[in-house]
Amino acid sequence: MKTKNNIIKICMMILAIVLAFSFSACFGGMDIDVDRYEHNPDAEGKSFTEIVASVRTSCVDVYAGTSFGQTGSAGSGVIYKEAGGYYYIITNHHVIEDKTDFYVTLLFIDGNGNETNANVSATLMGGSKKKDIAVLRITKPLLHSISVAKFIEDSDKVQVGEDVFAIGNPLGVLGGTVSKGIISAKARTTYLEEIGYMKLFQTDAATYPGSSGGALFNNEGLVIGITNSGFSQYDGLNFAIPANDAIYAAEEILKSVQIEGDGSVRQYGSVPGDSKIGISTGYAACYTAETGNATKNVVYVLDLDADSDAKGKLVSYKSFQNVSSATYFHSLVSIEYTKDGQRVSETFTSSDQAQEVFSEIVAGQTIRLTIQKVNYKVTGSGIRRTERFYLDGQTSVVEIPITQYIYSPPTA
Repeated sequence: MKTKNNIIKICMMILAIVLAFSFSACFGGMDIDVDRYEHNPDAEGKSFTEIVASVRTSCVDVYAGTSFGQTGSAGSGVIYKEAGGYYYIITNHHVIEDKTDFYVTLLFIDGNGNETNANVSATLMGGSKKKDIAVLRITKPLLHSISVAKFIEDSDKVQVGEDVFAIGNPLGVLGGTVSKGIISAKARTTYLEEIGYMKLFQTDAATYPGSSGGALFNNEGLVIGITNSGFSQYDGLNFAIPANDAIYAAEEILKSVQIEGDGSVRQYGSVPGDSKIGISTGYAACYTAETGNATKNVVYVLDLDADSDAKGKLVSYKSFQNVSSATYFHSLVSIEYTKDGQRVSETFTSSDQAQEVFSEIVAGQTIRLTIQKVNYKVTGSGIRRTERFYLDGQTSVVEIPITQYIYSPPTA
């Protein structure tokens, strides 16, 4: 009987080990609520300088690179939650894009006001190219305390004219820079190259390359947005992702990330519906036929992202340029796609309009593009050489299944 009990105990131990190993091998993402505030309880009675001081340690400098020597990038970030011995940082997707290695610079302030910095390795949790949001994770420091930023309860309630300030890392070397301004406009539709159309806050708070991913605060020290773009040639034209959109993207990323038992990332998190359509467009005139002088303005495929679902189905102008024997690239005539559960059709009339349509397309559907070749022909030589771009006489239809975007790091 004793032997039988021992066998049962051994079997139970083996089963427990197997179950533990199976559980730790890989588990799904996290669903951790972020505290949101209508008003900052810590801001009452404080001056502007005191409010700035209270949030500075929640802001970080972000640096991204690769292990095989590609050019690195610098940006900014903000700590938005603490859980399980980790801090989680929101930054911009374009800061981490095409990178494999990440670290952040933290700011520590002791009780006497003395400031020190520390560089800490960071792990990418995932990102959304369409939302321009990424999430990094760092291990909670043991000997120093830093703060978690407070986010506004509803960024839709932000008003034009509100005082705001930004904290970021201009030029990648001026970490912790504070600039002040106002909300100049809300829901400003802005086209960002390689991202698409976004509805953003417009602010005159100064931001520069390297400020991307940093926090935009209201005068109570609540995060109302994440800085992501600006016009460097014009002062006072800067933009930020509203906090509602940033938090939604960050939470979806952390819900979907797949973590190994040792804490490493098996599959990066993403935002449902983010597509890999990846088509850049241009707008130009070309001849309507091989001969004759009639011309027509067309929307054409300028370039395709490396992971675009349209790869192998469309020929871009840039690929045409790169292949000496190429004789054509594609123009876009119209599209059929699913929007709000209904199939709709659009005729392309401009590059901007095409990009706006593409920004509405969500993953999990098949689009139908009507396309037409733009042929290229050279006649003569020397001073008599002429080049001619002209439309093929026939259109064709190509079907493209649109898949979910999940960040994929580059390889050497």
